[in-house]
Amino acid sequence: MFRIIFIFTCIGFKSVFSQELFEVDSIGQYLTKDNPYVYVSLGKKYVYEEKLNYALGDYDTKAVAKYEEKEYPVTYGKYYTLGLEKPLENGVDMSVSYRYAEGTQEYNNIKTSEDGEVLLGVKVPVISVLNQIDKRRLDVGLASIDVSKTDFQYKESMRNLYYEIMTNYYRLLYTKSLLDVSKELLLKVEKRYTFLEQRVKKGLLSEMQLIEVKQQVINREQIVLSACVKYDNQFLNFLKFLNISKEDFDEKYMLPDLPILETTNINFTEAMKIAMENRYDFKMFNNEIKKLVLSKKYIELLKYPDLNVGLYGVYDLKNDSDSYDQMGYKVSVNMTFPIEQRKYSANKLKNKHNAALLYANKNKLLLVLSTNLKNIITSLYALEKNILNSINEVELIKKLENLERRKYELGSSTLFILNQREIQTIETQNKLLKYKLDYLLLHQQYTKEVNLYPIGS
Repeated sequence: MFRIIFIFTCIGFKSVFSQELFEVDSIGQYLTKDNPYVYVSLGKKYVYEEKLNYALGDYDTKAVAKYEEKEYPVTYGKYYTLGLEKPLENGVDMSVSYRYAEGTQEYNNIKTSEDGEVLLGVKVPVISVLNQIDKRRLDVGLASIDVSKTDFQYKESMRNLYYEIMTNYYRLLYTKSLLDVSKELLLKVEKRYTFLEQRVKKGLLSEMQLIEVKQQVINREQIVLSACVKYDNQFLNFLKFLNISKEDFDEKYMLPDLPILETTNINFTEAMKIAMENRYDFKMFNNEIKKLVLSKKYIELLKYPDLNVGLYGVYDLKNDSDSYDQMGYKVSVNMTFPIEQRKYSANKLKNKHNAALLYANKNKLLLVLSTNLKNIITSLYALEKNILNSINEVELIKKLENLERRKYELGSSTLFILNQREIQTIETQNKLLKYKLDYLLLHQQYTKEVNLYPIGS
């Protein structure tokens, strides 16, 4: 009774209403943004999209207000202004404002009529306009490139995630197959025990042979228990990627047997071409190159003077002004120029080294890809041969086991030899299953290297 309960508990209850096999195509529906494994990558993309919006905030129109009023022992002054400032492309700033000033000002000599005056101004960084680049445009450009980069990073991480899921899926089917084989071995010895038990009761066999079979039953129960634990652990390890409970999975799905992939003739040159087209880590290099080009354009400003020209028009709002012209203007020119130009030299060399490092990393990735593909192609070919040989070996071993069982039933073989035959059969079957698993995992590595996954490509 204990043995029956043990086997039932280990195998677990499968709902009779399970309606579909959980195939590879079923995985994609669980890889949504509600899945933590997906959102970890997708959330970063959302963050960088907001960083781009933050950088665009440098072009926001700003309301400016200032009020000062003072009354010192010998001086009095009042000043206030209200206006708008609008940043434009290439560092140009436009502004419009109203101001009023009376008395003695603390930081300027501005005086206005009692009605105040209106100012319209523009500040132009001449070198930035000529080169069509400034700090604001640089920040927005880099942020925009980073948004594209995070989209590539998301798809790249999905490639790695899909690989993790697929390898765990096939390991799950492998442990299920091992459990099935161990159950088959247990069933054989249980049938033998029942058969011998009847013969012992009739006095046709000694009880010693029954005890030997009982020991085999216990041993094979231990094998089943070990296989069951591995199966359950792998099941939970797989389900964590899908963000689904085992109860919900069992209610809806059944697991298929470990599949056998058809022989695939992989051409190395074609595989490299596909990988270069599909792999987003290679496309990220192009993004980094764009960032270097944009940064280089901005760095070139450092070798020129920082030259800013400002032009402001003023209109006095007092209508009955006869003693002075109501229109006025202000022109300003500010320039700074670093003589040693160490910032320019350092930034230029830094950009150059970053470019060299970028191309070195790309070439390194190409070498890794090339080596991996060559190793995969060679290993797949060897595994195909091993699988074919192992299938033939299993057929031969099973024939030997059946022949040995007939000899045992006829009394020309021993229980020990038959047990060894059965163990040899399960070991050969397990070896075949391991070859199949290795082939599936290796094929998944190829799929990952060239990025043939439905998600992330």
